[in-house]
Amino acid sequence: MSEFKELIDEYLAVTDIEDMKRLTKVIDCIFDDLKETDPEKAKKYITKIKLSQKAIPWDKAQAEMAVKKMKNKDGTTGEHWAYDKTTDVLEKRGYDFNPAEWYYVLNMVYSDFGSERFDTEDYVSLAYDIISDVDAPKNATKKTFVAKHY
Repeated sequence: MSEFKELIDEYLAVTDIEDMKRLTKVIDCIFDDLKETDPEKAKKYITKIKLSQKAIPWDKAQAEMAVKKMKNKDGTTGEHWAYDKTTDVLEKRGYDFNPAEWYYVLNMVYSDFGSERFDTEDYVSLAYDIISDVDAPKNATKKTFVAKHY
């Protein structure tokens, strides 16, 4: 176990809101230092933090990071459709979904269900059904992602 993980475990055992505020300030300082020396790495880690949190809605950086790691049923990895392409479909259909969530879900459907039997319309229909599921909780796709990957 890493030293940082051990510190966090100790912190979690006795924490209160003031401890949380102090820890947040320290971690913020660490990120400020990292931004100065390696801004791309800082951005990557902030995205990873956001991606691990089920209450934080999808944004483009999170969706792209999640899609990049997909192992598709057809043996490929990563996106099947680029962000711009999925956003174009979203806008042409007049769907009122978060574009980042739509990108993630459309690629996830291809990744999990990719088949020669399906055409693009089938994937769009499945993605639409997943995002517009009336009895799903708010942020359902993000909650599912976090449950599977963290």
